[in-house]
Amino acid sequence: MVSAKSEKNWKDSVRSTTALPPLRLWLLLVLPILTSCTRATGPYPSKPVKVYVGFAPGGGTDVIARTVASLAPRHLGQRMIVVNLPGAAGTRAGKFVSRSQADGYALLIAGGSESVSVGHFKDLPYDPVSAFTPIIRMTRERIVLSIRADRQWKDFNDFVRDARAHPNKYTHSTAGYASIYHAAMLAICRSAGIQLRHLPCSGSGPSMAALLGGHVDLALSAPTETVALEKAGKIRCLAITSAERTDFHPDVPTLVELGYPVVLENQKGFVAPEGLPQDRLQVLLKALTEIYESEEFLDLCAKQRIEPAFLGPDEFAQSLKSMSETIGEVLEQPENSSGPVPARAPSAATEPSTTHSTKHWWQPARTGRAGSVLISGGGPSASI
Repeated sequence: MVSAKSEKNWKDSVRSTTALPPLRLWLLLVLPILTSCTRATGPYPSKPVKVYVGFAPGGGTDVIARTVASLAPRHLGQRMIVVNLPGAAGTRAGKFVSRSQADGYALLIAGGSESVSVGHFKDLPYDPVSAFTPIIRMTRERIVLSIRADRQWKDFNDFVRDARAHPNKYTHSTAGYASIYHAAMLAICRSAGIQLRHLPCSGSGPSMAALLGGHVDLALSAPTETVALEKAGKIRCLAITSAERTDFHPDVPTLVELGYPVVLENQKGFVAPEGLPQDRLQVLLKALTEIYESEEFLDLCAKQRIEPAFLGPDEFAQSLKSMSETIGEVLEQPENSSGPVPARAPSAATEPSTTHSTKHWWQPARTGRAGSVLISGGGPSASI
């Protein structure tokens, strides 16, 4: 049996823990927050910074990340560790970084598919604009359309004539479904009035491997992958999607020159999770700008066929927004079969809807042969 004295002592003990003085209660609630804030504003960087790449090793994005990482210790005072998280046209890495702490230790190589194109194809687990803090744009990449050197087409117009005569016969590969390369090919198909089948890969490296292996008829990629292969006589480059020619392929015409109004470019830079403290943003911007201006970086860019193209945080943010809007407009354009190649007969398929539905005419509509997506310039007949 509990004595009256023991019961009183027990009640006093409970009362002392449940009715803390205001100061003690405030410290218990606020101290963890203050501690985390202190950690966030401490010396930076005090450990290696991880750079996440949404594509497979060997592609253009991976080359840029590793080029910068190789120079980071000298300018940042810490190593940069490149982590490849390929899949879903770069959005696997985008999702991971968007949900990481905004402490400057998780960065994303961004500016391409995960930032400007995928959101036009499907819902994303993050907002490509508001989920990140742009730091710096370091490069731009032209998009090159190439074929194996032993294929029969003399030039792009020759391919278009053949593709119009044989709808759905030919295939192409890109760095992934909904990637910026996929968006570019859709724009080409709409402009040229052709229908192709799509083999999505986990990056530009695997995409070019599919072309070289004869698994597809043509591929879209960056000069990072195409210049050496063209010089080796393994591929021929038919066109590029930029507004002007590139020094890396001076003899390759733009699609605009050939009569197809398609202008899309890839760009690469660094972003951090939204909410990155301003002082850490400035540390990263200073280090990355020094890397950008270094002779080593410029030499590596020349060797790797990467085009330097600096933009600061605000300009990079505006460029991402503008490119995303451009891709959205391109994908909603009506079919245009005019141009230097005789137009094919008009398609009986209906034009794409202008409503803001989650499904669009360029998205897969029904199941078919595994690993192949039909894309076309003829309305909502796309299928996988």
